[in-house]
Order: sequence, then C-alpha cells, then structure tokens
Amino acid sequence: MQPFMQAMNFRHACKKFDPTRQIPADEFQQILECGRLSPSSFGMEHWHFVVVQTPALREQLREVCWNQPQINESSHVVVILAKTAAVEPYSAYVQRLFGRRGLPAEAEQAYLERYAAHNDSEIKPYLNTFAWSSKQCYIALANMMTGAASMGIDSCPIEGFSKPG
Repeated sequence: MQPFMQAMNFRHACKKFDPTRQIPADEFQQILECGRLSPSSFGMEHWHFVVVQTPALREQLREVCWNQPQINESSHVVVILAKTAAVEPYSAYVQRLFGRRGLPAEAEQAYLERYAAHNDSEIKPYLNTFAWSSKQCYIALANMMTGAASMGIDSCPIEGFSKPG
C-alpha cells in the first residue's frame, strides 16, 4: 500500500506547469491506459479520451476553459468526453460490450434486459444519461491522475469550462 499512498500524497491539482517539460510518450501512454482500464458501471466505459496537442486547438480550448493557463502550459491535454447515446440500452455499443463477455445468447440477453431495467429504474428517474456517464468519467479521471502521480507527474483536472447550451 505504500506506493499507492505515496502517489495519493503527491497528487494535487497543479496550477502552474513548466511548458518546456514534456511527459515522455511511454509514460503518457501508461496514464491513458490507467483511464482505459478503469472500472465503470456495467463495464460500459462511458468515456472517450481526446488528446489535444495542436497549439491552435489548445488556444481555442483555453478560451472556453475560463482562460486557464494550464491548457497551454501543460505537456498534454486530455479531454474526457462522456458517452451518452452509445450507452443507451440495446445500442450497438452496449451489445458489443456485453458480447465481449462470451456469454451464451440467453445469458447475454438477460444481462441486456437487466441493464435496460437498471437504466429505467435507477438512471432515468434521478439523472440523465449524460450525468450518469459523467460520474463514470470521473473514475477514469481519478485513476489517470493517480497513475500520473505514481510516476511523479503533475496533473490538473479542469471542470471550469463553458459547456455547450
């Protein structure tokens, strides 16, 4: 448990980055892998990671991120998009993810029905799909930040941005 606690003690929301320092490609891939391997409700992997490196795109992104300098100064910017339509019951995406489990057809169908029932009884009455998926994305975000911290790499989550209407 010692290495994990060291990472947790190191992890913080870094507000000032040295723009001359770059995360080595292999370490950045490990950080992305920490996100990809994160657990999620029903194994739906509600996230899509977009790595934004182009300076012009970063400048546009900074404008909608309340002009926070981390967008331009950090080594890498990862935008985490929450999947919505893809995680709706019976979508092709959901069927593909359940299909990878190798269950017999009747067991897979029963699981799809359980997923749809959960969506109807637990998600739709209290949240919407975006809110549910966003909650799942935070799991991947936390794992990516902790993974970065375990390598001595600073990170900063940014939720302060203008969301589309």
